This record gives sequence, C-alpha cells and structure tokens, in this order.
Amino acid sequence: MALRTSALATLAAVAVLSACSGKDDPGTTSESDAPSSSGPSTSAPASPAAEAEAAVSGFYEDFAAGDLDAACDWWTDAYAAVSVADWNKHDYGPKVDDCPGLLSEITKVLAIVGDPAAQLEVTEVHGKLTGPGEALVDVTLAAAAEPETYQVSRTASGWLISGDRAGDLAPSDG
Repeated sequence: MALRTSALATLAAVAVLSACSGKDDPGTTSESDAPSSSGPSTSAPASPAAEAEAAVSGFYEDFAAGDLDAACDWWTDAYAAVSVADWNKHDYGPKVDDCPGLLSEITKVLAIVGDPAAQLEVTEVHGKLTGPGEALVDVTLAAAAEPETYQVSRTASGWLISGDRAGDLAPSDG
C-alpha cells in the first residue's frame, strides 16, 4: 500500500509539472528570460539539439537542488505565467503567485513520497529540432516511467523552456 501511495503521489507531482501548460505556443520571450549562472557552461554543446537538451537538464538540476529561482530562469516568462495560472485554475494545491512558488508547491508534493532531488533526477534526455530556434526535448525522470516532452525555444538569452506536452510526443522508433 505504501508503494502504491508513493507511486500515486509521485505521478501526481510529475503530471502537475508537465500539465502546467496545455499551450503549444511558446508565447513571447523577453531579454529578461535568462538562464542562471548555474546554466550550461560557456563551451557550447555540439549541436542546437544538445543545447536544448541542456536547458531542460539544467532546469531539473536547479529544481532538484532546491534553487527554485534558478530553475525558473530556464522558463520563458510566458510559460511561467501560463503554468502559474493553470496551477491556480485547477486547484492542484494552494494558490501561487509566481514560478518559484509553483515549484515550491510541487516540491512539497514530491516530498510526501520521498526525496524530491532523487525523484527529479534526469535519467534520459533526447532533443530534436522542429524548426529554426525550436526544439522538442523528451526527458525521463527517476520518478516516472514515461518521458515528458518540453517545447524549447532559442531566445536572445539562450534556450529556454517555452511549453510542454505530456508524454504523447515521445520519440518513435523509426
């Protein structure tokens, strides 16, 4: 029973995180949308897809470390606003005012079943370009069997998460 409760709470938290935005439109990004200094190193990954993957991995690294402001720096302003509004609209938990508040509440849900850092560990990440300055990145976390898919956009400040699509866009074998 404890395992079932643990699995349900973990799945709920991951579902809430991935369901924060039902919009495919990345919205507008501003020059203030900038990854934290703990973001990717100055030596760029080998490809734009790898850079997009690094943005999603960077988000989860900062989130798992409890640096919620830095984690939110990996999101566009538009994505953060939509995610906060969605959380509040669907009454997933206490009302939140901003991205760090949202991630704090998700951390509390994860803590019900164990160490949030362990649950947020990225086990796989795969990105593909979908257009100039746009990519889809599938990420699998230690707490989830199915990948989540994020829309990532190239901004003046680098690659930022601009949307999400839960599980249905996982890479195909073909």
